[in-house]
Amino acid sequence: MKKKIKIPAIIIIVLLVAIIVLYNFGTSQYCIKKFILPIVAEKTNSKIEVAEIKVSLLRSAAIISDLNYSTPQLTMHTEKLVINTNIYDLLFKHKINIQKFILKNTRLNLDLSPKNNAIATAKKEELKQEKGGSTKIMLKNQSTPYKVSLNNISIEDLNVSVQNSDTKTSINNFNLRIPNIESEKACNINLDGDLSLTKGNKCVKGFIKSRSVVTVNNNFIPKGINSTSEFKLGNSKIPLIVSLIASKDETFEFSLKISDLAIEPFANAFIPKPYNNTKGKINSIKIKASGKDINDLVTMANPINTTAIISGIDISLQDNFYIKNKSIKTAFDLSSIIKNNAFPNSIIINDLDVKYINSSQFVKVENLNLN
Repeated sequence: MKKKIKIPAIIIIVLLVAIIVLYNFGTSQYCIKKFILPIVAEKTNSKIEVAEIKVSLLRSAAIISDLNYSTPQLTMHTEKLVINTNIYDLLFKHKINIQKFILKNTRLNLDLSPKNNAIATAKKEELKQEKGGSTKIMLKNQSTPYKVSLNNISIEDLNVSVQNSDTKTSINNFNLRIPNIESEKACNINLDGDLSLTKGNKCVKGFIKSRSVVTVNNNFIPKGINSTSEFKLGNSKIPLIVSLIASKDETFEFSLKISDLAIEPFANAFIPKPYNNTKGKINSIKIKASGKDINDLVTMANPINTTAIISGIDISLQDNFYIKNKSIKTAFDLSSIIKNNAFPNSIIINDLDVKYINSSQFVKVENLNLN
């Protein structure tokens, strides 16, 4: 009887010791740096290096110091990344619970120049062929089996630089704070940062500030938004107001308004030659949309009736093409346009003035109205 009792006890002790040894080895810096990170880098066609990494499966936490990540288009360095989740909630409560996410002092450089785009596209095609083609995932209009809770989300001092041919767009000292967001609960989201658009010796600087209250549903799709933001570029201040209200039966109404939109800073940075010296402004852009199911914002399963009104257009291109317009109003089904590339249902143009001048031509249209 004593032998029969001792043998299982010895086996259990050996198994426990083996599990502890495997756990300590699998979560050790040596194992992660030597085996896990190289596999991830190979699968993602990237280079990954870390100075220090601490992982605790029991506490569902990871702390990474001096993370370097690079691809043909992107390089990133972050001083500190902290992730703390709850494995118990995931396994037994069907809940993705991020208890803490901190990203500190991060620099991200993205190169969208034609040469780099060609290299990145070729690499993506290679990976796609290795995986046997792409797989499309269809979104279903139903609740996810997992609830989602995000807590203590903090991005501190994020610096992003996007190079596009001869222009560079930068976001510096960007900070984002989300104390808590989960289904059916209102959440405050605050962000701010510095902006700059650079082309050659020209540099336009400004900032972005945003204060929002957001509520999401069980699919983690926003069902309530009350957001006020302000962009400043050079001497131009551009306010942005966004509102989304969903009723208990999931019908929704959405509105967006941008005012005093200066064209020149964006044209210099984003519009290719020879049209990148476009000047002028747009007084306001107003968009309204409504539908019978808030989930259609993702699934596009039902019509989303949308109207857009652009007022006070005054734009010049290449110093020889001028457009002035009191307002343009268009109505369309957003779902059909996204899924089927359909045309708007109606376009109404009020008081359009167009003038084109070159060495041999002069074309002028005044007070054009189109319904």
